[in-house]
Amino acid sequence: MTSFEWIRLAVVASIFLTVLGIGMSATLRDVTYLVRERGLLFRSFLSMFVVMPVAVAFVAHVSNLPEAVKIALVALAIAPVPPILPRRELKAGGHAAYAVGLLAMGALIAIIYVPLAVEILDRIFDRHGDVTPVAIGK
Repeated sequence: MTSFEWIRLAVVASIFLTVLGIGMSATLRDVTYLVRERGLLFRSFLSMFVVMPVAVAFVAHVSNLPEAVKIALVALAIAPVPPILPRRELKAGGHAAYAVGLLAMGALIAIIYVPLAVEILDRIFDRHGDVTPVAIGK
């Protein structure tokens, strides 16, 4: 194994263990918090899945950044919530149930959202990527 593969494995393992730890400490009430707070769920998803990707796609389109940077920025904008969110949310004075609920609901929605977003962005930017939405969904 090359050093790059070891680093990649360590990053994946770290994310997996972080999410596992959050999941093991979460209750069903935490996970379903946003289902009960529909207004907050709508605003959170609107900002995560519409406002941020549109803003980043616009900046990527009008900027003079290298193509690889544009692709990385857009990929990060459409990616589901990072597992570090709950810890940062709590440090900022937020509610644990909101952070855990957002992570869980975001991950569920991302199964459908990310492949669709890639397809839409490919069409908007007239690109034909090597990875299909079906492959991303799997």
